[in-house]
Amino acid sequence: MATAPEKRTAFRRVAPAPGSVGARTVPHLLRLLEGKPEEARAAAVELGRRRERTAVDALAVALCEHADPGVREAAAEALAAIGTPDALLALRAAAESDGQGRDAAAKALGELK
Repeated sequence: MATAPEKRTAFRRVAPAPGSVGARTVPHLLRLLEGKPEEARAAAVELGRRRERTAVDALAVALCEHADPGVREAAAEALAAIGTPDALLALRAAAESDGQGRDAAAKALGELK
């Protein structure tokens, strides 16, 4: 489990720098989804907060394939927050699968209702 200073450090790597434009940092956030759990979780949360439609595919991969359950849960919540038909389709597909993202996807879908 990450300590509070580690979480702050991970968030600082993800949070937009002063003066940056959201779209300019999206590629960086997408790369972080594939990395260390703390950074991947923070990236998923930020992409969901921004409702970043271009992140749906990467979040779906993180939901289904990331080894860390916290990342999978953050990815599922981000997809629910984005809420586009593609995002909801990815959540439904994961919830109906036998994959490791099944529980996180089902929980996120349940919270939408």
